[in-house]
Amino acid sequence: MDYEANLHEAQRQADVEDIPNGFNNAMPHGPEMECFPTPQYDENVLAEMVWRMDLSTQ
Repeated sequence: MDYEANLHEAQRQADVEDIPNGFNNAMPHGPEMECFPTPQYDENVLAEMVWRMDLSTQ
């Protein structure tokens, strides 16, 4: 029984390790992901916006 459990665990581990390969092979000619710059927010502007939104709901 231990042999069967070890076999299932080894197969599960192999499947988990193969997941990234499956994703890459699923779309061999897929376009590269677009890369956008990370937006830069001013904390004071965000705090002001949240404060106004909070007051508008009361």
